[in-house]
Amino acid sequence: MLQVPENINKRYNHALSIMKPGQGTLVGNQEQLGMLTDALLRLETPSAILLGEQGVGKTALVEQWLFEHQDWVCISLNIEVLGALGTDLMVARISTLLADMQNIRDVIIKDKPQKKMFLFIDEIHKLYRYGLSKGSSAAMNALKEGLARGTFPVIAATTDYEYRKMVTDDPAFDRRFSKIVMQPPNNDVVLMILKKRIIEWTKAKKYVPRINEKILKELIALTNAYIRDQVNPAKSLAILEGAVAHETRIHLERQKDTAITHATLTYVFHSQGYNIDSPVTAKTVKQEIEKRIKGQPLAIRYISDNINSTFYTKRDRRKPMMTLFLVGSTGVGKTETAKAFSQAFFGTDNALLTLNGGDYSKASDAALAQHFIGDQMAVNKQKVILLDEIEKSHRQVLFGYMRMIDEGIVRDSNGIERSINNTIIIATSNLAGDIFQQLKENMHLDSQRNPDILTDKLMELWWQREADVRDSLTSSGDIGINNQIKPEFLERFQLLIPYLPLAKVTKAEIARMKLEQFVREESELGYHFLLPARLTEQDWQKMLPKSPYGNIDRVSVMIAEDVVNANASKTGARAINRFIDNSVKPKAAQAIADLKEQGQPTNGNFYIYTNGQAIFESNSRMRADVKITYVPMSQIRETERR
Repeated sequence: MLQVPENINKRYNHALSIMKPGQGTLVGNQEQLGMLTDALLRLETPSAILLGEQGVGKTALVEQWLFEHQDWVCISLNIEVLGALGTDLMVARISTLLADMQNIRDVIIKDKPQKKMFLFIDEIHKLYRYGLSKGSSAAMNALKEGLARGTFPVIAATTDYEYRKMVTDDPAFDRRFSKIVMQPPNNDVVLMILKKRIIEWTKAKKYVPRINEKILKELIALTNAYIRDQVNPAKSLAILEGAVAHETRIHLERQKDTAITHATLTYVFHSQGYNIDSPVTAKTVKQEIEKRIKGQPLAIRYISDNINSTFYTKRDRRKPMMTLFLVGSTGVGKTETAKAFSQAFFGTDNALLTLNGGDYSKASDAALAQHFIGDQMAVNKQKVILLDEIEKSHRQVLFGYMRMIDEGIVRDSNGIERSINNTIIIATSNLAGDIFQQLKENMHLDSQRNPDILTDKLMELWWQREADVRDSLTSSGDIGINNQIKPEFLERFQLLIPYLPLAKVTKAEIARMKLEQFVREESELGYHFLLPARLTEQDWQKMLPKSPYGNIDRVSVMIAEDVVNANASKTGARAINRFIDNSVKPKAAQAIADLKEQGQPTNGNFYIYTNGQAIFESNSRMRADVKITYVPMSQIRETERR
């Protein structure tokens, strides 16, 4: 049996070993095998470097070559094992390596004159780390002279990324090698590789579930679509092995033969963070959107249609699940829509990844935006990516987003490609606000009693003005500000979805929703807050003639009329959150604090009322606000007894 002489290998910390030939199972790469032969037959510089992504089959190529050339022997060097000697000694050993390889050859093939030998150095870029000073590597320098003289044939291997980052930094070292570039095989070759691997497992008497060619083709297609940071054949083989392992477990548990099916692939991809089939239904997604987005019937209709298309028509799996462009003035529900999608598809609002346009306003920010998204995709690949106020981003940033949408990939800060096909991309813009204000006036939204109903008139009005909105987005933007959006960027999105200014009734309903949320939150803390009862339409007509309100309470209407309406064009519904945060919550907290400081119990009822200065209560023009009244439990029980 061939073996590296112990006295020599000991000097190299046993980093040298005889490389075993393959079993002749390699499929494809015939051209590269010929190039490897050419490199080893070069008269003066018999050295080459194999370049290709991790998993493309560089080591397998060498093993196959050895199988086809039984008159050759390959010695493999493990750089990290050699590096354990320490940098200085390691560099010294590298300087004598090629000379010692001749000594090894003399010992190993002394009685076999027909044998030839070469050295294989996998991950040769690792030499760069040893003796690094001012961009120069002592280990690389130590190998240069022997390479230049052609002392001994050397085949090296590294990935494209490490080659560019570490090897090309030393042009003198780089030119010592001829280049053999390895490309991932096409789908037909990958299919042949998978079939051959299944045959090998079967011959080895291992359990292999039933699997047909159709499922293998689906496996390859899904792997290409979802796994973008690895290459074939390695990534498809890994998925196949995972599928076989899963079905083997079921076989052992149930004691019956199994088959790899679409469900198997769904399970294996899910284990790696990809959902090839959505765990939710179109109905549940639409219900979540409709529950949280009020007063936007046009938007709801377009979004609902797009959801149906996503679930019930074939989509390009290499691209994001949905790409939506939401346009309308501030505070009308665009960001809330992104949160609703996050909750509906991924079970939490925290699956929302937000990039504010103003944070990426320079050309140099294009890479930062890509890296931010890519880094977030490394582990949790299921997100809603919100490109908020996109008109504030630099053009170069938008160009980066265009490629991201087209190709379904983004590069992280390490240069690794990440798939974004388990994401929903939503861009928002506040441009064209004047057009939406005109639509609001034409529709008389503030007098509508049910602005959630989509009417033919509203559809017609939007159809008449959609071209104007697109023109405002892509040509002029806001008056006096050059913040327009390129048409080619807008066209990347499946839909342009309009968000109208909110009607007063909608603002009141949103206020009620937010107040009810506050009441629930306080209940979780052990405090019982109560909102005013909802009043009928007749009640509101008496207090506020010709008002659109019905089945809504006093506090919510006060917020809609007195708080939000004053600055609706600038703030929209965000003023509701601000009022609750800056007025309702502080007053509630103060009421609780007063009782606590007095040593009084807080298990009674806290009632939220208006302060009597709302527009429907007073003409004093004093500031409308809320007040909190506390009724202790003892008084409540006394009232109940009466």
